[in-house]
Amino acid sequence: TDIAFLSDGRVFVSEKNGKIRVIKNGKLQDQPLLDISDHVNTLEDRGLLSLEVDPDFKENGYLYLLYTYHSKGSSLNQPQTGRLTRIKLNPLLDTATPVKNPSEEILLGSISQPYNNGVNTLCVKGSDCLPIDSPSHTIGTVRFAKDKTLYVSVGDGAGFSTVDPRALRSQDIDWLVGKILHIDRNGKGISTNPFYDGNPNSVRSKIYQYGLRNPFSMVITPDLEVFSFDVGWRSWEEINYGKPGANFGWPCYEGDNKQPLYETNPLTKDLCNNTYKKEIHAKPLYFYSHSQ
Repeated sequence: TDIAFLSDGRVFVSEKNGKIRVIKNGKLQDQPLLDISDHVNTLEDRGLLSLEVDPDFKENGYLYLLYTYHSKGSSLNQPQTGRLTRIKLNPLLDTATPVKNPSEEILLGSISQPYNNGVNTLCVKGSDCLPIDSPSHTIGTVRFAKDKTLYVSVGDGAGFSTVDPRALRSQDIDWLVGKILHIDRNGKGISTNPFYDGNPNSVRSKIYQYGLRNPFSMVITPDLEVFSFDVGWRSWEEINYGKPGANFGWPCYEGDNKQPLYETNPLTKDLCNNTYKKEIHAKPLYFYSHSQ
């Protein structure tokens, strides 16, 4: 679940299966406000994981949803893609007959089809795509900052059981995954972002921080500081805090250490060795061992 508080005291609650519920005056309303479950993939860590209401919700009725999209005709366990969408609601509406296929404006992740034997041939480097090739490391959290811009955390979309070269997308600023993204309300890159290239629609123009594995959650402070919480692999969990453009090192680093399996694997060692030479790893603010 995720929770968004409205200024009038109501609470919107997202459920993993794609339903949005409303709590009013301390009571859960009987019917969902919204139901997009027919195109939400819920396998393991996939699903509708985050929602956010627009700071001007009373005027524009905008609700933002971050979820794993289930492409038509695919099976539950096939590779999928993530999406950030915006839906316009009646700001006074508490419940409604569950709506299938509501009008959604895609802000991130417009490339989701077609799939051919589980492979999306359009989801390539530099495209508006959030690949989710694993049941884990999917999308994370969407949050507004006080300046009315959006921050979005996204996992690397790679596998977790063995070394997966797709995790290297976290180190590439022409992929949206393995990142903290910073966009405006229409999904455009912010001109003050560290890799802004003059094109607000380019991938790198939307990137705020990178080198993350599974930043499932984050907090934006009133001073526009970003704290992200990254799920580790074999050994370490991380709380990350850094400047715009910070690279937290995944998959070449885990915690404050070189990741030994990615460091030595023939498929990944060259890129990781290049990363070590550049010394571009931003250390976690805090990290702890799984044994603790």
